[in-house]
Amino acid sequence: MTRHNPKEIKTDDVCEYGCDTIANYQFKNNKKCCSNAIQKCKGHINKGIKTKQQDLDGLGLNPMQRGQQITHQKKLSNDGYARAGNAISIRKNELLENGKRRCDMSNEKMRQTKLTIGPDGLSNAQRSARKMADTRLNNIDETGLNQYQRWTQERIHNGTFDNAFKKALKIKKYKDTNINYQGSYEKKFLEKLECEHGLEWVIECVSRGPSLRYLDETGYERWYISDFMIGNIVYEIKSNWTFNNRGKDRLLEQRNINKLQATKELGYFVVLVREGIEIEY
Repeated sequence: MTRHNPKEIKTDDVCEYGCDTIANYQFKNNKKCCSNAIQKCKGHINKGIKTKQQDLDGLGLNPMQRGQQITHQKKLSNDGYARAGNAISIRKNELLENGKRRCDMSNEKMRQTKLTIGPDGLSNAQRSARKMADTRLNNIDETGLNQYQRWTQERIHNGTFDNAFKKALKIKKYKDTNINYQGSYEKKFLEKLECEHGLEWVIECVSRGPSLRYLDETGYERWYISDFMIGNIVYEIKSNWTFNNRGKDRLLEQRNINKLQATKELGYFVVLVREGIEIEY
């Protein structure tokens, strides 16, 4: 039994280095530890961090911060940041045997990992989103407000909501009608209808679509405001960018599909107008 080769033991005693977990090893000095090296013990690590945090200099910096400052100044003086960035760029753009760049393969692997479904029926991305939402909902301060409510108060206070309302006022009306539209794709859709049927027909038959509830890709219920409705047919206007980020965002695509499915389940006929092409859903 040495310092680097401790004796493995079975005991109910806790680690003597401050982590309060069951000890699994005994060192030459007879002290028990949770790991085969004290450097791996969380209690020992936290104690060292706390000691360093309390060792402040005249500027209020602890040893870790002083070390980071020195490293930062060195990298600025010898172009360390630029050289590191160039090395990373070269590595990311390296062509692999299959003819694809390393970064493209890495991004694809990341997307597949996010979409992997676990035993609970949720993808990794959905599970992470729920965990983050639960954390924010349970992060309640002394005033009884959770993180979402505090953000809302802050946005009201600094006028962010007012800016959003101003942007909402930029919604345009189509010619001499009361039909609102946003963006060039919705305008082109209305122009096509006018060209085929005339402006009076557009005024009489076209209206903004219904608002309804749907479940997003994480399972949370949200409001969906559809674009246009003619008779019992709901038209959703999308570009390749807003539908799925040109094929790069599967979660965004699933959210849009969920909207269309919820609309169809309410008894409407649904037509997706994607890049000007009508697709009966």
